[in-house]
Amino acid sequence: MLLANFISNLFYSIAYPVVHFTLIKDVGEKMIALNSIIICTAGVLFPILWNKYSKLYKSYGYLLTAEGITYITIGILIVTGCISNTLYYILDTILFSLITKNIICGGNKLRAIRYNSEKIREEYDNNSTIVANFSSLLGFGISFVIMIPSNIAFIFITIGICIDNIFYYKAYKKSLSNAQ
Repeated sequence: MLLANFISNLFYSIAYPVVHFTLIKDVGEKMIALNSIIICTAGVLFPILWNKYSKLYKSYGYLLTAEGITYITIGILIVTGCISNTLYYILDTILFSLITKNIICGGNKLRAIRYNSEKIREEYDNNSTIVANFSSLLGFGISFVIMIPSNIAFIFITIGICIDNIFYYKAYKKSLSNAQ
């Protein structure tokens, strides 16, 4: 899972400055505020549901798959000019709120199962932080030196999401087989 973290975050951090700039220049302050309100609301509601209904973990694989498919779809649509930057931003807000926030909750459960002692979990979390920050430094450094076109940046974002989800899906399937 650390390798997934490194690779996906590298793609994301290379692309993020371009994607962020491209989207933010086309949406206003109110849209950004609304995006934040929606995402934070989902960030409150979904963990409550995951705490209450442990059976939601069974849907984790479907969520990972759905996120990959939907982001590939909107990635293709934005790169081919079929949707505007504003529509991409709105779709991203909806997808992040409904799917990604649930994936985050499922990921918490997955890591609790996979790293089932305090020491092992602490080491994983610290190593994950190191890997994420190192790959971010590398990716943002690359994006500082080489400005990539926005269509490539959107492709990189999508690749980063999909790589992360593939690794997490494998770990999820392994957690289910170990539980039996």
